Amino acid sequence: MIELRASAPGKLVLCGEYAVLTGGPAVVAAVNRRATSVLGELRGASCEMHIANSGVTRQFDCLKDGSLRWLDEPGSDGAILTAVIATLNAHGIWRPPDETFRIVLDSRHFFAATRVGDQHKLGLGSSAAVSAAVTGSLLRLLGADMDYSLFHEAHSRLQQGRGSGIDVASSFFGGVIAYTRSPGQIAEVRELGWPR
Repeated sequence: MIELRASAPGKLVLCGEYAVLTGGPAVVAAVNRRATSVLGELRGASCEMHIANSGVTRQFDCLKDGSLRWLDEPGSDGAILTAVIATLNAHGIWRPPDETFRIVLDSRHFFAATRVGDQHKLGLGSSAAVSAAVTGSLLRLLGADMDYSLFHEAHSRLQQGRGSGIDVASSFFGGVIAYTRSPGQIAEVRELGWPR
């Protein structure tokens, strides 16, 4: 397996952050803070997920039914990988690889150090960006199309249907977009340009 890399930007909602939850429009801009997902070959009995932020590595097995069996506590990043693979499996896209693999997730750009050295989350949509990056790298591995509905569904599955989906739309489309989504309907996304 060659190394496969995908990245996705964070977001900044410019207006309509709460209106979008009830079907109103919102404007969101992608920001220059990116999450990355890197897939590579691994020689071992089980697959690994390495979190660059913490240095933690977690092991899992890809089962024949398309699900994952975690050998370590998966944590929030493991929940992202589980949601993405469950979505791809539900659409008949996921095929467990013959070889074990390693996936490295990195969202360090979504945190800043405080004066005392702690890490402070910036609130720029890190989970959506990680979810989008993981989805992108796995779709590349499978040779499948980058279908926005899969990115949206994977993140919605992770959030158990909560939220508007504006953050994952920003991670997928980038740039500045107008976003409207009524409950139970597909989102309408329109690209916008910055004023001169």
